[in-house]
Amino acid sequence: MKIIFVFLAILASILATMLIGLLIYNLEIMSIIAGLTFGLVVFYFSKKSSQAKKVIQFTFLVTAIVLAIVAYKFIFDKNDMVNTETLQITKSRF
Repeated sequence: MKIIFVFLAILASILATMLIGLLIYNLEIMSIIAGLTFGLVVFYFSKKSSQAKKVIQFTFLVTAIVLAIVAYKFIFDKNDMVNTETLQITKSRF
């Protein structure tokens, strides 16, 4: 069971890393929340058995870095649509 949650935590953190380039913040936030949740579950399971926690720490580190980048993009990146009238005109021609 622990291995499944480790795999899901790593998968969610890698997915969040790949989604950094997109402008869809909702997908990144959901994968970050999933990565943190699965990481906490794995941390809870490994705390009981006192096993090595290097993979869990790596997952938390990657997820925290992605969270910082997403927060930076959310605060400072302005996606302003300029000249939408020409977009509507060209869309209506086709």
